[in-house]
Amino acid sequence: MSKIALAVLLSLAPALVSAQTVYKCTSATGSVTYSQAPCGKDAKLVMDSKPSAKRADSVDDAALSATPKAADKGRPDPNVQAISDSVEDTNCRRSAQRLYFEPDTSDIDSLMAQIRELENSHYVNSATGVHTANSQHMEQEDRIRASNLRGVIATKEQQNASIRADSQRAMREALAECDKRKAEREKTAAL
Repeated sequence: MSKIALAVLLSLAPALVSAQTVYKCTSATGSVTYSQAPCGKDAKLVMDSKPSAKRADSVDDAALSATPKAADKGRPDPNVQAISDSVEDTNCRRSAQRLYFEPDTSDIDSLMAQIRELENSHYVNSATGVHTANSQHMEQEDRIRASNLRGVIATKEQQNASIRADSQRAMREALAECDKRKAEREKTAAL
């Protein structure tokens, strides 16, 4: 790319970035979504960066009065702040939800497969085709092995339940902290 083309592109970049329209939508569950296109019948225009000639046709007076005034220059734009707060809340909640995880149960599944295999095995004397005393002894050993495996499974299930409970508790605490921060932001904004 030539230096001239790059210079022209860089000079147009701020205009392209600022020429965005942002709509705010609230779902039935109360979650807020921001979009560049109307995202439902309740969509509210929160930011419109179209040239003023087009604004007169497409935006009502209330939206035009939302432009910053000389007295408001020290304060952040409330629309940008609302978007920033929403992003912060979303990131906080996602981080909190990552604290919960399901433990790996593949070892339990493997142990259960071994138990099924032991329970379904039959010992038959290959020469006579009937059960022998030795085969009965082997069946007893298999019963003992299956019982031991069930004990190991019970221990692993208790460990997994503890891991689940700990991660759920950590997630709930983190979500509560997100709610607390959001409430503090809203309280500060109301002042």
